[in-house]
Amino acid sequence: MLHTLGFKRGGIVECIVTTYNTDGSPNAAPMGVYTLSDREVVMKLHSGSDTLENISRIGCAVLNITYDALLFLKSALLKHTPEVDPGELLCSALNAPYLKAAHAYAAVDAEVVKSYSLNDSLGESRISVVKGRVREVRVLKPFPQAPCRGFFAAVELAIDLSRGRRGREGELMRTMRRTLPVREYREIEEFLKSLRIQTGSFR
Repeated sequence: MLHTLGFKRGGIVECIVTTYNTDGSPNAAPMGVYTLSDREVVMKLHSGSDTLENISRIGCAVLNITYDALLFLKSALLKHTPEVDPGELLCSALNAPYLKAAHAYAAVDAEVVKSYSLNDSLGESRISVVKGRVREVRVLKPFPQAPCRGFFAAVELAIDLSRGRRGREGELMRTMRRTLPVREYREIEEFLKSLRIQTGSFR
């Protein structure tokens, strides 16, 4: 099942994980997902995150596959925005939303299997290990898409900014400017400016 979406056993893929919050609103968060097998994945979530709280409550999530660079940045940096709002779209296998812009998704039953403490650059935190078992895989748009370095640079920037790491912005923005279509790069630049993340020094 998962191999049809590019998941490979022992590898980590970047997805946008969607769940429902307690008030019924959708939540979207990018994260690396480790592939255990063709039907099982593992996610490591920080204690206190909305995604962890939602999975603990409803026991499911959707792993969205997308090549939209701006979508990764918005889901990493914004609490909520219409562009990452899955709206009323429900996957047929369980009560969880998927992204309108996704190219494909994997719906999983999910549960916390263990927790541990972690000390890293962000300080001490509690991590919960969540195992997901695939219920449904669905392709929404044609595959594949040719790789673009700008997309991967945007994913790296989303990870850095969401974790409070600074210093690589210039390098990553320059890669995006060289490789993404002009319109896509400008949209990313304007989005970062709207959050008062300075882009002038990235040129």
